[in-house]
Amino acid sequence: MGQRIIGVDFARGISLFGILLINMMSFHSPYVWVDSYGYWEGSGNHILFLLIEVFVGASFYPLFALLFGFGAIKIFEKSMKLELKPKVTLVRRFFFLLIIGLIHALLIWNGDILVTYAVTGFILLLLINFSHRAQLTIGVLLWSLPNVLLFLLTWLAYRFMPEDQLGVYDYERAAASQLYADGGFWEITKLRVDEWLYINGAGGILIVLFSVLPMVLFGAAMAKGGFIQKHSPGYFIKKGILLLAIGLFIKVLPLLTSYEYPFILLKNQIGGPIVAIAYFFICLGVVKGNQLGVLQEAIVRAGKLSITLYLTQSIVCTFIFYGYGLGLYGKVELWEGTILALAIYCVQLVFSYFWFKKYKTGPVEWLWRWFTYKEKPDFKKGE
Repeated sequence: MGQRIIGVDFARGISLFGILLINMMSFHSPYVWVDSYGYWEGSGNHILFLLIEVFVGASFYPLFALLFGFGAIKIFEKSMKLELKPKVTLVRRFFFLLIIGLIHALLIWNGDILVTYAVTGFILLLLINFSHRAQLTIGVLLWSLPNVLLFLLTWLAYRFMPEDQLGVYDYERAAASQLYADGGFWEITKLRVDEWLYINGAGGILIVLFSVLPMVLFGAAMAKGGFIQKHSPGYFIKKGILLLAIGLFIKVLPLLTSYEYPFILLKNQIGGPIVAIAYFFICLGVVKGNQLGVLQEAIVRAGKLSITLYLTQSIVCTFIFYGYGLGLYGKVELWEGTILALAIYCVQLVFSYFWFKKYKTGPVEWLWRWFTYKEKPDFKKGE
């Protein structure tokens, strides 16, 4: 296994924890519908939320998107070496991801991101033959110009309109979400589908074009240009720390502006992706070597099981919090949910570490690879 793959899988493994920390708030509360900066009761919960927002929020989904773009190019290159039709191979891969994402979104949890990645992947196919410089340029333009313009327009609107008229929060949907605690499976499924369709309407298209696609293009450009192989671990550590400082400065702006929504938007759309790239660079710097400790190895192995573990997180958490399971929705403090997220992730690290002693890949990854290449891969070691 090459060093490049180790670094990328390590970043995937780290991403699983960041994504779970953010998702956990949506699993047990109406976090996405309310003013989350004022939602949590108690100074301890409030401080914890601010720490999560600054260091985790809006950074790990972009990091996962970057890794998705990186992986797409590697599969494209592998298909060419195998004398397959690389675009057809990727179409099959993205289609499988779309189906898994729809099942996840409609029957398990409406916060799914796999559908968004799959749709973005199909758009990437239109740009996949572009040079890495062209992909990088397009990514920068799609990420920076619309989001800076959106910040300025929102800032102006915020100056002339009351916040409650901006349509930022939806307290009716927040109240309706109590059904997650009390409803049965089909009642909850109906609500889940309704919320998913609402979230992924016209706004979902804008998220794909101006938030997810740029990060996918950044990852694709890095893979296509051989960026990782050209630089030393020290380079990635230094650049990662610099980007982290810039990104964190942007992400603390809401704290300095009394949580004004335009600066929350700036935090999410600009600061979050910068921190995502910083984390990626730091991951590459930390593990770009041959020797891995037990913890690093466990995280790398979790990265290889990323889709399986991501889906498992949703299954476990919806069972804990939804009415057809333990029904703890709305009954958990933020700190309790955070500890639960840490516990689930630790269990997944242990599971991943021992899984690869017997198996070559995860169950969902195995099916995905089979569908992608139309050839049944080995599942157990020794096959």
